[in-house]
Amino acid sequence: MKILFVSVSKIFLVSLTMMAMTILMSQQDVKAQEGKSLFLSKGCIACHGPEGKGVANIENTPYPRLAGQNPTYLLNQLKALKSGARKGAMAVMMQPFAMTMSAAEMKKISDYLGAVK
Repeated sequence: MKILFVSVSKIFLVSLTMMAMTILMSQQDVKAQEGKSLFLSKGCIACHGPEGKGVANIENTPYPRLAGQNPTYLLNQLKALKSGARKGAMAVMMQPFAMTMSAAEMKKISDYLGAVK
């Protein structure tokens, strides 16, 4: 009887762990989808491509690859663009886009791009 109880307990714990992992993975998938949707809807794809892997414009100036970058770095750059702390020709182009983003949206986009390989 004791062996049966231990076996059932182990099965229950394994099942519970698997359910928790499934829920966690589902939440991560939702967050990634939110970040991707924001990346697309905010117009980022015009210069950075549909997956953030960068493109070259007509003058063959490459827009940077954002996919796979450190999410904290990307978030800090977006914040600097929005505040005006980041300067330069590309910053002038990017600032209007950053101005439309809330801090939460910036985080979701940064996390999404950090996960793209």
